[in-house]
Amino acid sequence: MEYNDTSFMIASSKYDCGYPRNDSHMHNDYELIYVTNGSLTIEIAEKEYYAQKDDIILITNLESHKILNATSQYARYYVSLRPIVADKFIRNPLLISLLKNHTSAFRHCINISASSDKVKTIFNK
Repeated sequence: MEYNDTSFMIASSKYDCGYPRNDSHMHNDYELIYVTNGSLTIEIAEKEYYAQKDDIILITNLESHKILNATSQYARYYVSLRPIVADKFIRNPLLISLLKNHTSAFRHCINISASSDKVKTIFNK
């Protein structure tokens, strides 16, 4: 599954031999990674997180990050959203604050196993 235009992109991907390690980088877009299988270790803004199935990872625009390692059978949905689009369409102040206003105590990785069926429904449309 993949959708891509100039405003946002949604993609799903599976890695049978783990995810290749990458260098620290950043994007102009907000990123959301929904882990659907396996696990990974990711560094975001010099903090290291372990993420596994049913975890969502939120990365703000211009926030430095890199995947350190991933298990075999790692699978994910990936969403990339331009800030101008988020500002226009996300009206919930709490939701937009997750993308914009991080304090040093912000946790980038959130487990959503209690709501995973609802989230999967959104991605599988």
